[in-house]
This record gives sequence, structure tokens and C-alpha cells, in this order.
Amino acid sequence: SLRESILRSRPNTGLSGPFGPWLAVPSIAMPSQELGRVCRYETSLSKRESELVILLTGARFKSEGEFDIHVGEARRAGIGMEV
Repeated sequence: SLRESILRSRPNTGLSGPFGPWLAVPSIAMPSQELGRVCRYETSLSKRESELVILLTGARFKSEGEFDIHVGEARRAGIGMEV
């Protein structure tokens, strides 16, 4: 199911962010989930580089939720708090 697909792709963060509301509109949720998965996991970027880009984007656009969600992922990917 869509819910399980989202949870599998986000084992540490669950349905936080836009994912919970997306469940109400599967026609938006499925393509958005797939786009996010490809952008995050199927690029030439390392996990560390990917998380750094996500943090920089979250900071630039003052997206506290995105930043808060990914700070733990970034730390696990080897990005220090000084960044």
C-alpha cells in the first residue's frame, strides 16, 4: 500500500512532513513519493552530499521542518554539527 511504501522509504522519520496529508490524495502522493525517492537515492551524490544539499536547501528556504527532519540523517551520514 501507499502508506507502507512511504514508511519503508523513511524508516527513521515516518509520516512527518507532507507524507501524512499526501495519504488523503493518492494521485498526488504516488508520483511525489517516487520523485522524492529518485532524487534522493538514484543520483550520483553520496549520502553525505545528498543530506548536505537537503540541509542547505532547507536553510535557504527557511524550512524548519525539512531541516529538523534531515539533521539526524546528515549526522548519520558524517556531517558534523559545525556545518
